[in-house]
Amino acid sequence: MALIVGQVINKHCSTSQWEGEDFRTGQRKPLNFNLLSLSKREHKSNYSVDSYFKDAMRTGPVKPEKGPKLPRATKQVQVQDFQFFEPELSVLQERELAVHKRPNGIAATVREAQAPEDTPEWLEEERVAAQEFIDTTEPLTEEEIAKKDEYVEQGFPD
Repeated sequence: MALIVGQVINKHCSTSQWEGEDFRTGQRKPLNFNLLSLSKREHKSNYSVDSYFKDAMRTGPVKPEKGPKLPRATKQVQVQDFQFFEPELSVLQERELAVHKRPNGIAATVREAQAPEDTPEWLEEERVAAQEFIDTTEPLTEEEIAKKDEYVEQGFPD
């Protein structure tokens, strides 16, 4: 009896037909997702916390703008007694540094008093003499530059 019932079902029903609808055509109804309007993802334009709090955290006076940076002076060799450099090397390096200071507007400064005989008048005289040295020093000639390089090689820099 079960076989007869199965045969009857196969004759009358199809697997592509269900509850009165025929699914043989392969076309389905499109699903309607427009019922929910999903929000789009928003991209943050700026992730920097610093720019957000820049104005809020500013409490003090506005800093003045800095001028352009000064060019660097030529590299100087640190002269120590145990390195046995010629004494003339220090003189040439001082001249080279003074020549760098003049066009860049770096003035001589008063050094701090380190001994009891360092009076303010004496320190001011030293500053004036140093400023005069800066103002009157001539650039090193090629011979002096070659001599300076020779002195550096004669000593023990490292």
